[in-house]
This record gives sequence, C-alpha cells and structure tokens, in this order.
Amino acid sequence: MSELELDISSEQGSWRTKEGKSIPYTRERCQLLIEDDWNDYYLQITKWPKNTTIEIAVVSGDPGYDAESRWSNEQIYRLVKLPHRDFVKRQTELIQDAIDFANNLLICLATHNFISAIIGSLQF
Repeated sequence: MSELELDISSEQGSWRTKEGKSIPYTRERCQLLIEDDWNDYYLQITKWPKNTTIEIAVVSGDPGYDAESRWSNEQIYRLVKLPHRDFVKRQTELIQDAIDFANNLLICLATHNFISAIIGSLQF
C-alpha cells in the first residue's frame, strides 16, 4: 500500500483576546477532497501555548467576476481540544477519527445533494 501524500500548509500567528493579550499559535492545515461548488473543507491542527485543537474549517465563498461580487466566510468546528501531552499520546487515533468524521461528512453532503437534486426535479 502506498503512503497517502497530503498537501499540508503551516502558519504561525497570534490571536488577540478581548483584553488585548496576544496568544501565539501554530496551525497545520490540509484541504479535504470534498466536492462542493461553494465551500472548501480543511482539517486543521492548531497548537496553542497549553493545548492542541483538531478542527474542521469550512471556507465558503464565491470568487465572483469582479471585486464587488466576491465574498467569503470561514467557520471553524472544533472536534477536540486537549493538553499537548494527551494529544501526543493519542495523535494517530485522534487524526484518524477526524479523517473518519470528514469522510462521513462527505457522505452526508453527497447524499443531501443527491436528494436535493431528486426533489428539485420532481414536479407536483
């Protein structure tokens, strides 16, 4: 069996709290291959100073034809948040669970789109 090659991007940044405190993070992100005209889906692992989170990011948008018609929105769905040492112990299991969740999401989206297409084609 060949090893799956993933295109993983990495970024470092900081999140500013309401009190103005800057909290650094490192995020690794991989695009999921889910077919959808309006959304891109990503599996991301974010390392904060004390914890690690695994999330699904949904980036919605329309590239439009010009600057005025373009729009985008990003929603983050946290799957798990745990201390670094727990993440390291269970890393393989947690990532596999997140991938399984994403695959189930793909099946649900495909089923929803299929049913919507059938209902849309029915004439009452």
